[in-house]
Amino acid sequence: MKTMVLALFLLSGNLALAADVEFSPPVRSPLPKVNQPNWARTPIDAFILFQLEELAIQPSDMAEKRRLVRRLTQSLIGLPPTRDEEDSYLKDPSANAYEKVVDRLLSSPRFGEKWGGHWLDLARYADSDGYNRDQIRPTSYLYRDFVIRALNENMPYDRFLSWQIAGDEIDPKNPAAQVATGFLRMGPYEHNAANLQQKRQDYLDEITDVTTSVVLGLTIGCARCHDHKFDPTSQKDYFSFQAFFASWNPKDNFLAVSPTQVGAYKSQVANWEKEKQPLREEMEKLTSGQVKKLTEKGLVRFGQEIQESVLTLPSQRTPKQKQIAHLAELQIKDYQGMVAQEMKGDAKKKYDQLMGEMNAGKPKAPPAALTMADLGNEAPDTFVLAGGDWRKPGEKAGPAVPKFLAGESLSIQPRPESTGRRSALASWLTSNKNPLTAKVMVNRIWQHHFGVGLVASSSDFGALGDPATHPELLNWLAVELIESGWDLKHLHRLMVTSSVFMQDSQVDPANAKHQWALQEDRENKLLWHFRRTRSQAEHVRDQVLFLTGSLDQQLYGPAVMPPLPEGVPAKGWKVSDSKADHNRRSIYVLMKRNLKFPLFDLFDSPDLHNSCSRRLATTTAPQALALLNGEFTRERSAAWANNLSGRHDGKSKSQVEEAMSLAWSRQPTPSEVATAVKFLDEQAALYPGNGKATKALADFCLVLLNSSEFLFVD
Repeated sequence: MKTMVLALFLLSGNLALAADVEFSPPVRSPLPKVNQPNWARTPIDAFILFQLEELAIQPSDMAEKRRLVRRLTQSLIGLPPTRDEEDSYLKDPSANAYEKVVDRLLSSPRFGEKWGGHWLDLARYADSDGYNRDQIRPTSYLYRDFVIRALNENMPYDRFLSWQIAGDEIDPKNPAAQVATGFLRMGPYEHNAANLQQKRQDYLDEITDVTTSVVLGLTIGCARCHDHKFDPTSQKDYFSFQAFFASWNPKDNFLAVSPTQVGAYKSQVANWEKEKQPLREEMEKLTSGQVKKLTEKGLVRFGQEIQESVLTLPSQRTPKQKQIAHLAELQIKDYQGMVAQEMKGDAKKKYDQLMGEMNAGKPKAPPAALTMADLGNEAPDTFVLAGGDWRKPGEKAGPAVPKFLAGESLSIQPRPESTGRRSALASWLTSNKNPLTAKVMVNRIWQHHFGVGLVASSSDFGALGDPATHPELLNWLAVELIESGWDLKHLHRLMVTSSVFMQDSQVDPANAKHQWALQEDRENKLLWHFRRTRSQAEHVRDQVLFLTGSLDQQLYGPAVMPPLPEGVPAKGWKVSDSKADHNRRSIYVLMKRNLKFPLFDLFDSPDLHNSCSRRLATTTAPQALALLNGEFTRERSAAWANNLSGRHDGKSKSQVEEAMSLAWSRQPTPSEVATAVKFLDEQAALYPGNGKATKALADFCLVLLNSSEFLFVD
């Protein structure tokens, strides 16, 4: 037993030592000297090449130009290149032809749609609450659109992040900054929970866990119940970090328009209320008895402590009572809203008449965002909870960052409307001396360009996470991000113009150089070739729509609901009236927690309840069955075939050449063309009547949409 204790003690010491090295501010190392300096197009290449040369591994040749432009376009905007875009690049003789394509893609509005999706995975974005009711959140899209716009406009990452933590404190007059705090509202929410003390604590735990994992790459949630067993995070650290959010005051009524528009709307409402005042008084007389009963019915479902919070005068409530009362009053308001169902007979007729007259001429409200604010400048006390149980408070924990990360003390400046805690936290998170924020973000960008992060466990930089394959490069990139003014597009440009990114993905076991590389680094951790990756769920759908000429590229707006496959339960899913909306890009499709869009579900989209840093990429039979037999792909294939037939006037050879070239971003071989033409002839013979050639071509297009070369990016 003593031996085991000693071993654990020594192990914990080693882990702490490893953490001390990892949890230090980034420092820019000098570029390593390499034997093939001409291969290094960017500083990134020097770090990669140095490790390859240490093992006598040769990097792969540059990818063929068509394959490369497809990879680049998919990586930056999540769509394939058009024929004209490919041809323009191939025919451009200038030395910076590739860089011009990079700049064009970075300036495309499609960039924010693609990379916004990666951030929304982290932010556990959804358009519904989850739990049993899974109530739709009709204005969640305002946060989604903020993310897309911010990335398209290349908002500096420090501001992008700070606004999501404390936009209401940092720039309170800016609607975009307020909407950005929706990051703190994106988690699952049980609207009708009766145990509001538990609900309050769950809310705080969820915000704490997501913020630390997304921004700092730490699994600090392990310290909710006990000191972290591997990282140097104590339970006191956990609740001290949680104290930054202790004064939370979720708001569902922030009007996400300019102050001028808000003023105009409020003026209209004031005039409308003045005009309808007699009607309102008449309705109050009619419904007062029912409203009182419903209020009591809503209140009695809560425990004594919650009822006391509601019944205490607002001016006399403690900060915690204000939070509990707010949650309770939202549910009581739902009960009060059932008054129409309680009315009977003549009273019901009169109520309906008055309600109709009341709503006549009512000003249409601007969209109201889900945002976060503080209760005021006083926060409820935060305690270290034994076992994470809100019923077992221990010592008080004031707002502080984990001791092993601090480096400097935080300056918290309360103000009349807020505690100033979250803005102080945001300032620390985006400090140049923060040991993790920049590293975590550059690692996430690297992960999505190269398939795996420099730290593969991209939301766990702790002792149980994967060690960095190239720690000096990770630090160099983190400093580069900070010194560039937190310029994210600069990092993207640096990565995709590197020789590492431009390498071929093909591995030939018969090639002597590849044989050696496979022997030394079979998993390609040192990046001696490009990793082949499968398109993620939403991009599969987007590419089908794009390739078949159906993609509606309208930006922003409320979530849309395309038709669901036959047999899928459609509770809460009202198919959008506009046919164009059915073909919107997938980032705009409604993300319902308890009813994921089936194609997304098949291709490993996140579960929408938790922050997702790395998606799976499974290969299953239902995927093939859905793509081959699904109504969506069959309809799109038919549309594509009609387009091809119209352009090529029934010429089979030119039809299949264009189709394969578009699907694969390469010219098909003569053998592939011959096989395809033979398929068309044989397939057409199976169809009776007119249009058999187009039907056969639709079948061929369907085959292309099911091909590995279409679904994977080389």
